[in-house]
Amino acid sequence: MKQTFMQMVKDYQKSKDCTRTEALSVIAMENPDLHEAFIQENNKLEGTTGNSHEEKPKHTFMEIVDDYQKIEGCTRTEALKAIAKKWPGLHAAYIEGK
Repeated sequence: MKQTFMQMVKDYQKSKDCTRTEALSVIAMENPDLHEAFIQENNKLEGTTGNSHEEKPKHTFMEIVDDYQKIEGCTRTEALKAIAKKWPGLHAAYIEGK
């Protein structure tokens, strides 16, 4: 099975004992096409056209959490925290059942 961009970053980071930022830079430079595909996929998941964290995404809160968890390879709790921080308004609406 082909490794994802983020898995390559994590593997590099572990093997070189470096920061995530350093690993991202190296893997992005070594795999520009894979990096570009990763960026495009993340832009689709964010569902926004700009950088505003308050712009409403095109997906539900839990869909975004699920996708983030798959891409980052993190726990559900970590994904929930990250997405709630990025879109507090969407998180609040989810909690309120809207």
